Amino acid sequence: MLKEQDAFYRELGQRISDERSIRKFSQEELGEYLKLTRTSIANLERGRHRPSIYQLIQIATFLRIEYASLIPYDGITNEVQANVPEVKIFNGEDVVDEATKDVVSNFLSNINRD
Repeated sequence: MLKEQDAFYRELGQRISDERSIRKFSQEELGEYLKLTRTSIANLERGRHRPSIYQLIQIATFLRIEYASLIPYDGITNEVQANVPEVKIFNGEDVVDEATKDVVSNFLSNINRD
């Protein structure tokens, strides 16, 4: 489940800042690319500015990374998982052992994280 909004945008901004720093770009260079001021980039990196999906893709393009790697996402919580109906295999008959189900379930839940 997504984090509380303020924390989400702070972490998103931190990830942008970290990736920008790793690649040795300045806030000014990123701002120039996005047509934003250095102050706007500073606000973005502090979580005060909430970028659109389009801006997020532009940022990732500038940094030469996948945009999804910037998004803080914890996956599905146990509470949400409890509300998802169980999928039965082969017309309602479970023919797979529990260990295999766990491996497949973990794999499927991690697909969106990569």
